[in-house]
Amino acid sequence: MKVSEINKAEGEQIHGFARNVVSGLISGKDEFRIPDSPVFTRRNGVALRFLEAGRERNRVAQLESGRPLGPELKRLAIRGAFDDPRRQSITEDQWNRCELEISFLGDSRDVQSFEEIEPGRDGVIIEQNGQSAWCLPGDPVEAGWTREECLTRLCLDAGLEPDAWTRPDCRIRVFQSTVIRP
Repeated sequence: MKVSEINKAEGEQIHGFARNVVSGLISGKDEFRIPDSPVFTRRNGVALRFLEAGRERNRVAQLESGRPLGPELKRLAIRGAFDDPRRQSITEDQWNRCELEISFLGDSRDVQSFEEIEPGRDGVIIEQNGQSAWCLPGDPVEAGWTREECLTRLCLDAGLEPDAWTRPDCRIRVFQSTVIRP
């Protein structure tokens, strides 16, 4: 459950690599060497938020990963900027104004009661009948949601009934994260 510690230098490497992938693709480069640093061999989940003028433009994540961070980070940076069918590809002008927030995710664990969830500390994954949705630990705090509102919104995002989280066949998991900003 605990998130591996990331020092400032590692955070800068992670952030710099992800930004370089997107910047490189915008300028026509298509090969990116993963830096030779132990942080890129870690096997943690990772989430990327693309923020434009302080508002979220897009988000992508691999919540749990068996792959090393380097290839996963590259894949997610490309997907979030260019390959998400819900959004148009990011332009150079947009990218120049875009802030990239990266969250290094800890392992998830099941909760027995929604009261175990602490907004600001816990990210949440909700799953039922093959449908799922997730939020980062800070999302409910930013939105001003209670636990119940967070779970209801996740159910709606997953295409479930708003109160699906109250049913015994709905799985709720939590995780913690370390946010990496420039």
